Amino acid sequence: MLLIVAQLTDSNNSSTGYYWEKIVETLSKKEKILLISEEKSSKLEKNSDIKILQVSIPNFLKNNLVLGKGFLPKIIISLKMLFFSISNSKNKKNILIGTNPFLIVLLPIFLRIFFIKTKISIVVFDLFPENLISISKSYILKNISLIIKKIFDYAYRRFHKVFSIGKDMTEILKLKNINPQRIIYCPNWCDDDFSSRTDEKKAFLNSLGVEYNSAKNIVILYFGNLGYFQNLEIFLDIISKTKNKNLIFLFVGNGIKKNLIFEASKLDNRIHLRDGVSLSDRSKFLLSGDISLVTLSDEMLGLAVPSKSYFSLANGMPLLTIMNKKSEISSLVEENNFGWNFSSLEIEEACNFLESLTHEDIKIKKKNIILGNEKFRSPKSLNVYLKNLV
Repeated sequence: MLLIVAQLTDSNNSSTGYYWEKIVETLSKKEKILLISEEKSSKLEKNSDIKILQVSIPNFLKNNLVLGKGFLPKIIISLKMLFFSISNSKNKKNILIGTNPFLIVLLPIFLRIFFIKTKISIVVFDLFPENLISISKSYILKNISLIIKKIFDYAYRRFHKVFSIGKDMTEILKLKNINPQRIIYCPNWCDDDFSSRTDEKKAFLNSLGVEYNSAKNIVILYFGNLGYFQNLEIFLDIISKTKNKNLIFLFVGNGIKKNLIFEASKLDNRIHLRDGVSLSDRSKFLLSGDISLVTLSDEMLGLAVPSKSYFSLANGMPLLTIMNKKSEISSLVEENNFGWNFSSLEIEEACNFLESLTHEDIKIKKKNIILGNEKFRSPKSLNVYLKNLV
């Protein structure tokens, strides 16, 4: 039996859940699964080869934003999942975990303390505490995080296999002195197929209060987290310097920087903000865009990969990226020519691009978006998991 520990496993609730649901389902075709998760995916529940052990905390704790980012509930769910993971690790030859909740990464250390021998592998969706260090402005917090990092680095070196979702992430993992042969590049994907007609697009945008003319307007869609790690201030600056009146900027999401978008929308009627929706409703919003905006702060190079990129590509939307050009998504855009990429320093270049952007430019890039079994679809990545874990 394979033990899998993943906080989010419901494809309807998050992109992380989308990936984990498919990974667990695929591995269950070859091995019985004991899944420890905070969520209960209805799809996985129906699978007789998967036993789900749900670990949760009360809703009042989930919604408690102690220390600004819900740190207390994150600690509690981490400790609970660690406890259940340790107690269910005996007699398990293989264990697969993710990077959420963040303390679960320390599982190899705890199993060593309790003399439990097993092979533990990890799927790295993001890197803690590096992500905390990247946004921290406090000297004391940064130094504490650096001490914590040494502990986490030791834990990473204890994993049997380390699955990295980005080439830039792979380079960061190597800096932890992990044996390079244990690091396996296994990118994200999207299996969804979207189709839309111009009349559907116009009707949906009108329902959002956005006036849209297919012959004239171009919709640049940002769909996802409006959080700490996104360089949204830079793009708002680019918008303010762009005079192209035919552009529509639609932001859909929630997060700490949502108010920045709201304030900008008061000053510029081209900017529209709507609350985030569940992933089950994502297709409605994805059909509304012509170009998908993907942003990431420079400090997050190698620490995370924006999954919305793959959903946008599945919908046939070219990508407009504002991030370090060595990052996973920016590199994909460059290699495949299905979008435009700018660094955070290329504000003038990005403004010039938006000023002259046409529908013909978009059509040219759309032709380069080819999603087959070998690129941006699940078979290739899922086979990597099967090969290394079963």
